[in-house]
Amino acid sequence: MEQFAEYEEQRRGSKSFPFGLYHLAEGTSRYVMPYHWHMDCELVMVENGVLPISVDNLRFDLHAGEALLIPPGAVHGSERPTGTYHCVVFDLPTLFSPDSPNLEAIQHYFDATGSAPIHITAKDEHLRAFVQAIFRAAERPSREVALPAVCGNLLCLFSAMNEEIGKGRLPAAGFSHAQTDKVKAVILFIRKNYQKKLSLNELAADVGLNKEYLCRLFKSVIGKPPVRYLIEYRIKCSEKILLSPTGTVTDAALASGFDDIGYYIRQFSEVHGITPLQFRRGHLSEQKNDT
Repeated sequence: MEQFAEYEEQRRGSKSFPFGLYHLAEGTSRYVMPYHWHMDCELVMVENGVLPISVDNLRFDLHAGEALLIPPGAVHGSERPTGTYHCVVFDLPTLFSPDSPNLEAIQHYFDATGSAPIHITAKDEHLRAFVQAIFRAAERPSREVALPAVCGNLLCLFSAMNEEIGKGRLPAAGFSHAQTDKVKAVILFIRKNYQKKLSLNELAADVGLNKEYLCRLFKSVIGKPPVRYLIEYRIKCSEKILLSPTGTVTDAALASGFDDIGYYIRQFSEVHGITPLQFRRGHLSEQKNDT
């Protein structure tokens, strides 16, 4: 269960081709997209089935042939898809110099929309054509051919979206970076302090909100209350200790912030459907069989 919002700071692709291209199908790593954010743009396109995905405080169900443009800094993640989808991740300032008129034109789009995500549906045939061209170009084996093709189609896509803005097409109401910034701050606070005793009051105080509002806000973005997120994050951290050669259930619980071993076992079993000891034995057995 990988529903943990993480800040990803990594170089995508290579210096000659600064794109991350991902094909996600049942059985692949990160098929259920973990909640995360980064300062790159991301295009998601569904090949078949349905991808339920959340971006900040907005929820989208992407169907076959549909796409979603995710702006830099947005918290996003999915529930379990029912088919296959693809992602391309890219850093605009890496592709276009800071004083480039191309980058200025793209920035106009983000300024005009408040950097909200845009859902490209079956009705948006001209936008879908550019998205499909971006993915086709990114697949080309020759980087010398692929790079200008991807950049050219990106510019065409943002140009077409600017035209849509001029026609009055705007993002869904309710989008707020101020809200998601609070959620990110709580997530970072949890990640730094999960081994300590933490209460809902402490989490709320850290971002200057009352606990009732924080619960509603956190659930609207991440899909669960902050205390539940904390529990599941602690369980995720405990797995590393369980899988270490000398790790015990008690060590895993105490090192990840649980002071009640019985409570840890119950929560772990609720998340994974098996006890921590069964989890440890199963994974160690798989490792032994692989050697």
